[in-house]
Amino acid sequence: NQSAINFHNVYPEEWAKLNKEVLNECNNKDIIFFMRSSNLKSVKHTPLYWLGDQLVSWDNFDGLKTVLNGFLSSGISGHSLTHSDIGGYTQVPFIHIRSKELLLRWIEISTFGSAIFRTHIGSLLSKRNAQVFNDINTIMHFKKFINIFVKLKKYRNKLMLHAEKHGLPLMRPMAILDNNYWHIFNQYMFGSDFMICPIMSPKQYYINVFMPKNIVWVHLWSGTIINGNDNYIRIKSIIGEPPIFYMINSTEGIKLNKYIIDI
Repeated sequence: NQSAINFHNVYPEEWAKLNKEVLNECNNKDIIFFMRSSNLKSVKHTPLYWLGDQLVSWDNFDGLKTVLNGFLSSGISGHSLTHSDIGGYTQVPFIHIRSKELLLRWIEISTFGSAIFRTHIGSLLSKRNAQVFNDINTIMHFKKFINIFVKLKKYRNKLMLHAEKHGLPLMRPMAILDNNYWHIFNQYMFGSDFMICPIMSPKQYYINVFMPKNIVWVHLWSGTIINGNDNYIRIKSIIGEPPIFYMINSTEGIKLNKYIIDI
């Protein structure tokens, strides 16, 4: 009994409540739904969020760069568990075509912090758009990061339980580590153990990474130990080895580093 304009912000909550009620009535715990829209009260009814239909591009308007912005801003707004379409979705012929490099980098960022690992073929079934099944190199890259995602299951589940109780998202702005770090917008913490600096530009094989002070960090791929002092260090960032660090006393970091060395 209210106008559409007044009901506009209530609708996401009501829609989430309805979906939750349906699943409860089905009593099937293997089914999950995710939503894009939300209001302040709908989070308690929504098990998972999704960042929407990004362009298959690198840009910071609706491409890969907006994924990190979306993860971090929605995370501190109450969307503790969220994800994006790996590789993006919206494709525009001759303008926005998914490149293989874009897909590989999108796989990397989705491995560390995304609540689920879900690819998408995109909005157009065109042979020009890179897919995870196109060639052996892409398949092996995909397999590598699927295995890492699975290896992080216990850690991710622990973060999900913490999110349920305290509201902290899986992917956290650097400012949650230290309030002086609000200017660091291209890195994030995955839980409290891992620091990620995702590669979001083409042909970027080196990047400057900010190393927070009073923490001893370990580079995941090489095992190099770095004493953080609020300084920047230049890190190699080849495809397949994005800049990822863990705190030196992190049990999860040590286990993941050992797994990577063993393979």
